[in-house]
Amino acid sequence: MVIDRIINTVIEVVHYSEKLPKISFTDILSKQLSLSDESVLKIFSDVKGVSILQFIILQKVERVKELLLYEKMSLAEIADTLNYKNQHLMVAQFKKVTGLAPSYFSDLKVYRDKLSTEKC
Repeated sequence: MVIDRIINTVIEVVHYSEKLPKISFTDILSKQLSLSDESVLKIFSDVKGVSILQFIILQKVERVKELLLYEKMSLAEIADTLNYKNQHLMVAQFKKVTGLAPSYFSDLKVYRDKLSTEKC
């Protein structure tokens, strides 16, 4: 139950915030869920197979994909929205997780938009 609350909080903050708050996820989880126990972090890692930090990174990468596919935002704007220090760090993390450059998803958007205009 605590694991589900952690997951839901991370997803809510990453995917449904206009801009990620400047405070750390540790502070967010502690504040919203009253979690400060290290054993909860260990349990999360054991149950999910990834640390909370890795889970947050995966969610942020998913959000980058969404923004690239559905919004008209530059990489710098996306990096700022998701509180990366700069777009180069975001791109490096994105490539490490996905194995792809963000431009792949930008190109998908252009291709999808082209197909949808051709159908009309």
